[in-house]
Amino acid sequence: MTQQVAGISLLNGESVQHDLRPRWSKWFWSLVFGIATLPFVVGVIPLYFIWRSRRKTRYIITTDRVIIKKGGWTGTSTDEYQISQIKRVQSSRGFKEKLLGGGMLTLDLGADSITIKGLPHFSRVKTDIQNAQRT
Repeated sequence: MTQQVAGISLLNGESVQHDLRPRWSKWFWSLVFGIATLPFVVGVIPLYFIWRSRRKTRYIITTDRVIIKKGGWTGTSTDEYQISQIKRVQSSRGFKEKLLGGGMLTLDLGADSITIKGLPHFSRVKTDIQNAQRT
């Protein structure tokens, strides 16, 4: 029987290392705007969209893949990247990440790169990806 996580089937011998949701720092300025306009009721709208977007986004790191799953109003999208194809992993943490937690990882895939913002435990995720590349 195939094991699943967040509706994604795992490959044979693959196991989940991290199943994460983005940190609130990903929507820092939208949060500031929403909180500042909350007394005028307008702030409820951006806060609802931030909450919904966070709830529908998953970062799943397995022993073989980095999977980004995002849900929208009409459907979901899933991007999968083989760890063996990642050339370089770069991490960074700015002011808003320090304030609200999390960090950012940039995965260099050769001709393309992907940036994952608001990632909790970003340094541990980076280390686990690098360790998986060595095996």
